[in-house]
Amino acid sequence: MGNTFMFECDNFGEEANYHETYCALGGNRLSADVLRDVIDPLYKHMRAISRLPENLENFGTVMRYLRAMPVSATLPPSELALLVRVFAEHEAGRISPSYAGALRELRRSHRLGVVSNVFSDPAVFEREFERAPSLKLRRAAECLVQGKPLLPDEASGEVGRAGIGDLFDVLAA
Repeated sequence: MGNTFMFECDNFGEEANYHETYCALGGNRLSADVLRDVIDPLYKHMRAISRLPENLENFGTVMRYLRAMPVSATLPPSELALLVRVFAEHEAGRISPSYAGALRELRRSHRLGVVSNVFSDPAVFEREFERAPSLKLRRAAECLVQGKPLLPDEASGEVGRAGIGDLFDVLAA
């Protein structure tokens, strides 16, 4: 999805304004510096380890890694939950009207599907399809990774690497 038809995704690094997103989501306890000290290393770490073959079947959630990082481990659960949302907003991209139009046109003659490996909750990406002009997603199947179902994260019980292996049909209204 990212940078194929959903652009402005993976907004991490120096240019990212995590504090603006945090405040827009209702946060008011953490400073811009604290947010940068948490989110930038989190993204770099998750990106690096996501490429290791041994992590394909049981990749942890954003929450799991936040709880493991010394800089964020002592934050209250409500702040950790908010950080998960901030991370997701920066990971997700936007589908422009022109790309939505192209997907609608392709949908007339082809069955379109989305399979993606995202770190955040797939619901964030599903909402972007709902926001995009005349596009919807319908969960078609839960796929397997290398022939095995995704396993729950041992520490949290959450499904690892949210979104990997989720197959959606792209529907045009």
